[in-house]
Amino acid sequence: MSDRIPPAPMDRWDDPELAALFAGDPELYELSRSLRASRPEPAVGRHFEPYLRARLMDAAAHELRPRGLSRWLRPRPGLLAGGGAALGVAMIAAVVVATVAHQSGDSKIDLVSTNVAENHQVNPDDVITVSFSQAVDHGSVEHNLQIRPATTVQTRWAGNTLVITPVHHLAANTPYTVTIPHDAVRSQSGGQVARADIHITFGTRSTPSPGPTQQPVVTPTLSPLPLGPVTPDTQLVFGPDGAVLATRGLATASPSASPSPTATDTAGLLPSLPATPPLRGLPLPVPAVSSTPSSSASPSAPATPHLLHLAADGSGSTTLGPASSAAAFSPSGASLSYLVRRTSTQADLWVASADGSHAVRLVRNADIGSPLAWSAEDSVVYLSGGQVTSVDLQGRSRPVGGSLRVAPGQDVAFAPGGQVVYVGPAPSTAGRGSASPSGSATPSPSASPSPSASASATGSASASPAADSTGRLVVLASGATQPLRGITGMPAFSGDGARVAWVDAGGSTPLLVWTSTGDTTGTPTVISTPAVAGDAISTLALSGDGSRVLFTLAHNGAAAAVRVVTVASSVTVALGDGPVSAPVFSARGDRVAFVRSAADGTAQADVATIPGAGASATPAADAVPTDATGVLERFVGAQLLRDTGTMHSLAAAALSLAPSLTAEPVTRSYVIKSTLDAASGAVTAQVRLVRDASQTQGVSYADEVITLARDAAGQPFQVTAVSLDGFRVEPVGPQIVHVTSERQQSTLVLRLAFDSDLDPASVTAAAITVAGAHGAALPIQVNYEVESRTVVVRIADAPADALTLAVSGALHDIAGQPLPAAYSTTLQG
Repeated sequence: MSDRIPPAPMDRWDDPELAALFAGDPELYELSRSLRASRPEPAVGRHFEPYLRARLMDAAAHELRPRGLSRWLRPRPGLLAGGGAALGVAMIAAVVVATVAHQSGDSKIDLVSTNVAENHQVNPDDVITVSFSQAVDHGSVEHNLQIRPATTVQTRWAGNTLVITPVHHLAANTPYTVTIPHDAVRSQSGGQVARADIHITFGTRSTPSPGPTQQPVVTPTLSPLPLGPVTPDTQLVFGPDGAVLATRGLATASPSASPSPTATDTAGLLPSLPATPPLRGLPLPVPAVSSTPSSSASPSAPATPHLLHLAADGSGSTTLGPASSAAAFSPSGASLSYLVRRTSTQADLWVASADGSHAVRLVRNADIGSPLAWSAEDSVVYLSGGQVTSVDLQGRSRPVGGSLRVAPGQDVAFAPGGQVVYVGPAPSTAGRGSASPSGSATPSPSASPSPSASASATGSASASPAADSTGRLVVLASGATQPLRGITGMPAFSGDGARVAWVDAGGSTPLLVWTSTGDTTGTPTVISTPAVAGDAISTLALSGDGSRVLFTLAHNGAAAAVRVVTVASSVTVALGDGPVSAPVFSARGDRVAFVRSAADGTAQADVATIPGAGASATPAADAVPTDATGVLERFVGAQLLRDTGTMHSLAAAALSLAPSLTAEPVTRSYVIKSTLDAASGAVTAQVRLVRDASQTQGVSYADEVITLARDAAGQPFQVTAVSLDGFRVEPVGPQIVHVTSERQQSTLVLRLAFDSDLDPASVTAAAITVAGAHGAALPIQVNYEVESRTVVVRIADAPADALTLAVSGALHDIAGQPLPAAYSTTLQG
């Protein structure tokens, strides 16, 4: 019996595609047809036929011709016979199989990349990107996107990449999973889907965050107190006595008899200056100024500008010296430095006691538009010829900052402490002063920063960034740079120089962002504002500790309004009328001073108290001593690292550490709550140990109770007991990650932080209750801080008894998932 395949009758040429390929060889056609019938029919694209032809010709050139078999590719019936024919058929079949398999594989959608997968130290400010191998149905993917813990997000597409932006940032120190069902990842035609469910696991790194602030029911209004007339281009600085210093104030009476600088250089006299009381609290914020000098006073000004001390209660002013372009107090508040114009391009740098007495001139060659900062109690940093220069109280100057140069008209500001300088984008020639040989800008009347102007030498939030729109921070000691992307206008620094805020105008909607100075790897934190496309944010100031920021917001061309918001939660704590300029916080952060200009060209300095900023808070009765908190944090951190040496050093000698060591390492941990037993002096902490999710298993956790105590009064705390339960899979739903309490006068304030975005409608007194010592429910006020995921419970006139806080399953997240289990804890009123 012959093993040849009989020719296919013409009525069986029912596969047009194969017929076109093998019309001259019915046997090869029948083989190909049988092979195709034995496999699932793939979705063949329009490029299949030329692809198959190319593969066949490639096989002929590289496989058949060297073996003398090229004749078998000629389309003649009956040509393929015997062993050579079998080899040829096998090779052709292999090509067909490979081609079909190739087409079938390409029909599935794959996850190409993501920026967070298996990364357990993701920056909480990062976005999440998910890239697919081909274009997909955007609506289907977005509708079926699941993020756990539940997180409010915004989505956009960049080609085949989905960009997921958490509205309130990711929670710090938290494991996350992102899931998209495979059948939701389908092609735009709907014919293809993903091979498998998209399942991305990652975790965020732990970051310190300032304590959340209660959102007032009605946002308070700033009520400014007038301090006195000033020129519109003045700078303001809070003094060590709480008064406000105006660099160009207008004295309402003749200048006082306070000593004024003379033209005599007396640099060597400063070390004998009388001491003044040191500044209390945080270092004073130094106002940022442009290297373009201030303009002179208007001819209609009621008096000649002077360096004025404005009493905090608005009762009057005292002249400390001549009008200045910049001023700064030393870290202790004992000394004052200021710049006095000498020529059109240069200024004299003077230093005096805080009250303006004993003034001496240190240098003559400061750029007239230079900012000032104290790098130490005995040295001042300034600009000379565009070079950052330091001078000590003996008058000895030296350049710092290496090759850094500030161009004429370029924005510049020193961070408090004088170790970091902000250098703005390269200036354009339009609207700037003309260059001078010294490298500083020549004064121009239009260069003075006016609160009503939309652009000035110091920049404006309403102006689009220049082509080079990246300003930068420069560390003077090392030359290291930190870009401030999209910056428009001037940045604002915290009083310690550790944080910087700026307006990013790189997109259609201006963003208010902040970050730590020196953080060159992280993504800046976006502070939520009501700004929309076309709005303008400007006129920034940061409080001394960086927890609050003031800015003005102009909506749709209307007059700018003043806002004070918390950095941690973006909660607006005060509103005011604008526009204003030169804002500056007091050292304690409870007051803010600014300049308000009128339509007739006059201006006055105002000061306003920020509602709630100065409210005194005392620890609750069961607050944990600071030294116990330090021991606890070190012990829990050592558990993560499995550092038995550190754990032994913090534990009592008789304590077995076995319960505190798990069979497998944990990814993260956090202290939910710690309390002090006033009777025994012992501290008890509720700790959670977490293992992040992986591709094969979900998040798991174990709860731990750690007890700390002292051997005797005055002795350090030691870990005396550890109780650890077994690891189990974390249930779906919001988790309580931290509980704190504090006293504000007679009110007890409780804060419960969650890892999920809660449904605000579920955060009610029905879901959260507080009972007194005898079980009776106490009246409470419950608010939810959306941005920080924190529930704030206020108990007015709370009794000094043991109270029970309970949270029920009536509380749920934005996905409708309830609290997995009721939570209850005892605290001391």
